Amino acid sequence: MRLGAFSLEGIDSSAIVGVMAQESNLPVETFSVGYEGSGIFQDERHYARIVAKQFGTHHHELIVNTDVKDLLPKLARCFDQPFADSSAIPNYYISQLTNNM
Repeated sequence: MRLGAFSLEGIDSSAIVGVMAQESNLPVETFSVGYEGSGIFQDERHYARIVAKQFGTHHHELIVNTDVKDLLPKLARCFDQPFADSSAIPNYYISQLTNNM
């Protein structure tokens, strides 16, 4: 069985990846979201790469375009209620990436 994780910039997810890597016979699949342009301040790839290198994971990255006007109607249908957390956008994209693996 393959193990995977995303959002590696924090202490908690980094520690979990470390435990996963220690307990798994296969490299852990790791995923992170990156931004360019006006969204660069939210880019977590640098820290995710450090964690991936430290634990020898099979690392994947996705660049998110900050122009999400076409995505918003789809997200509204997914949540079926008002939802004001901007993390829904990168979570949607990274979930799509992991789903295609």
